[in-house]
Amino acid sequence: MKKENYIQSFQKEYQFRLEKRTLQEYSYAVTEFLDYNKVPLAQISRREIRTWVQHMMEMGLQPATINRKLASLKTFFKYCLEEKWIQDNPAENIPLLKLVQAVPRYLKHEQL
Repeated sequence: MKKENYIQSFQKEYQFRLEKRTLQEYSYAVTEFLDYNKVPLAQISRREIRTWVQHMMEMGLQPATINRKLASLKTFFKYCLEEKWIQDNPAENIPLLKLVQAVPRYLKHEQL
């Protein structure tokens, strides 16, 4: 099956589970991942996902953005496992990146 068919099937199944924009972002992230790797779906391993994460970090993407893309992959591969297109979920044990906590900024007395 072609990647477009996998993604269309995923979209059809999740159209009532996710908000429209969320589903579009998930689909875009999955397409981006599959285009980057060019490996058949059943042969994707954790290594390909970690390589993609490293690539995104080198491109300067923020951890929150990378985590959102990882969440997309986790949901997509969970669906693929349910459909028996894959035998193992390669995204299952990939940890999300730690987010940097912003230092709180307080107003000065003069700014009140």
